[in-house]
Amino acid sequence: MPDAAGRAKLLGTKDKSPLFDAFLTAAQGCDISLTEMRGRLRSWDKYNFAMNAFSEKYDITLCPVTPSTAFKHTESSKNIRQFTYTMAYSLTGQPVATVNIGNDDRGFPIGIQIVGRLWCEHQVLAVAKYLESRLGGYQLTRKSLTAFKKEA
Repeated sequence: MPDAAGRAKLLGTKDKSPLFDAFLTAAQGCDISLTEMRGRLRSWDKYNFAMNAFSEKYDITLCPVTPSTAFKHTESSKNIRQFTYTMAYSLTGQPVATVNIGNDDRGFPIGIQIVGRLWCEHQVLAVAKYLESRLGGYQLTRKSLTAFKKEA
């Protein structure tokens, strides 16, 4: 397996993603049989079916992006479990947009996920546009910039 720089080059970029690099490192430790892989793929299919059946009841689902407010981008690979709310929909291929709905005490954004049914990106984008117009979207404030510099 190539090192991080080699993996980035394989993906056609010079920059490596700390999150993707953490995933690849974790994946190196996975030694599973073909039978186990088939079982996991079958479980994934069942999950997709259940999530899509649930989504058919609703045009749009609103939910948090993460269980906490934002953190520094360089910390994302150390907080992989913070992304379980987004992974739930990434596994299904459903269209998702995120919109800032406010800021925490540090001035960091608080996001909301807008999840749609399969092939209904237009609805997700329409809701995202509406929420951003009503809530102002993300605004970089002096407070958030100062807080970010302190944490850097």
